[in-house]
Amino acid sequence: MKTSKQYAFWRYDQFPYVLSGTVTKTLPNGNVEVEGYGTGTTGFKPILVVPEPRGKLIAKSLERLTQYRERQVTNINRECESQMYHISTELYLHLKKDGVIKL
Repeated sequence: MKTSKQYAFWRYDQFPYVLSGTVTKTLPNGNVEVEGYGTGTTGFKPILVVPEPRGKLIAKSLERLTQYRERQVTNINRECESQMYHISTELYLHLKKDGVIKL
């Protein structure tokens, strides 16, 4: 009987706070090795393991959410930098010249 592939998610320190991949091996301590992250490591401690099709769907949705978040953050930064211009044009221009402000 063929065992279906599994997909794991483990904690990460940047949004969306998880990384993921197709499980290639489950280690005796419960950690997993996944495609694209090499072998012979101590593996990753999964917080969620699901069938691969569901995992890929979740991962794709998280990727879209991350892209949306990045667009929103960019828009907020632009708006705040615009407001800064109105608060102090001199300060804004100095920071722009130094490359701090990208607008």
